[in-house]
Amino acid sequence: MVVREGTTNVTLSVRHWPRLLARYTEQVKADTRRDIDALVGRLVDLQNRADSGTLGATPIDLEMDTATFGTASAAVIESGSPSRLDAVLREADERLRAYSTEPSDDEARAATLDRLFVLGLAAMLCGTERQFQRVMEVIENYYDSVPRLPHAVRHTTPHERASTEAWRDVAVRLFVLGAEAVRREKWPQLRRITLHRYDSSDAYGYVSWIRHANTSAARADVLDEPGQLQKAAIISRAMNAIATTPGLAPDLTSGLTTAAAVLEGSPALDALCQFDVLWCTIAFSVSRSSHDFYPSSAGFEQQHAYPAFDGLVRDQPMRRALFPGMSDAEIAEAVTVVAESAQRQSAVLPGFDWWGELPDSVTKWIALV
Repeated sequence: MVVREGTTNVTLSVRHWPRLLARYTEQVKADTRRDIDALVGRLVDLQNRADSGTLGATPIDLEMDTATFGTASAAVIESGSPSRLDAVLREADERLRAYSTEPSDDEARAATLDRLFVLGLAAMLCGTERQFQRVMEVIENYYDSVPRLPHAVRHTTPHERASTEAWRDVAVRLFVLGAEAVRREKWPQLRRITLHRYDSSDAYGYVSWIRHANTSAARADVLDEPGQLQKAAIISRAMNAIATTPGLAPDLTSGLTTAAAVLEGSPALDALCQFDVLWCTIAFSVSRSSHDFYPSSAGFEQQHAYPAFDGLVRDQPMRRALFPGMSDAEIAEAVTVVAESAQRQSAVLPGFDWWGELPDSVTKWIALV
């Protein structure tokens, strides 16, 4: 390695280290100063907006950590102020659209997505249908703005992998939000999370963006994650997101680790698997095609997922919310198709988590409708 010394290049030696370290220290100080100045500027802007009455009592900013942003999101949603919600959604939308069309920092993109989904959780739990709809529209706009790829081919170029990674990251967070919907019994919102149509071409599409993201990521070989459960990669990624990102699913975080082995009896795993079979059943009920779903939960024991089917049988309001306008016979057909698909899939996946028959309560109900 050479360094500049006067007008010539010389070989790097010990005597050059003090000067190089001094330059490095000055650069760190300058970078830190810029970060501090930017933070102070944002704080001043937030305070000015609060003083003028345009912001309200609780500031909210995308630079907050996710836990703090979660608290601020709940306050914004509960305030009922459309202008406050729209302001943060516009900023998130602008950032995500830029990320979808330009090379970007993956961590910065993920951080913006995390905060948008934290806001979506607040809207789902304590907001109105319209508030939740607004957040979902921004997420959908970002998903649709990611450059499209040819259908039914392996995606191997850096450009193709970037698109599939962007879609995958949205789907992972949809699983987390869907798991919270299961836990809180937010059935209309769960249906809304599932059904965003994505057309790969004029002639081919998916009724659920979850299926599109899962398929695209698998074709690009970006679905599996090192150190995670490869047989159910999207659920494994969702478990990791819950464990490592405070605020995404606060009541599911306790006791989780990022280790590949997931403890049996985990409420997070139960909720994720139950969301999985419910979104699959909803997707099939809309298209009547097995092309439109894939039961990732087949990689785990059936005990994690089957309570969702039992809930459908016992809870008529749940059925009406998840399958509006459909008869019990149509719902029963969808349950049967998804369960049989998961049973077949479990038999070919690694391990011995083979799924057996549906619970007696479900089979009896299917026989009666």
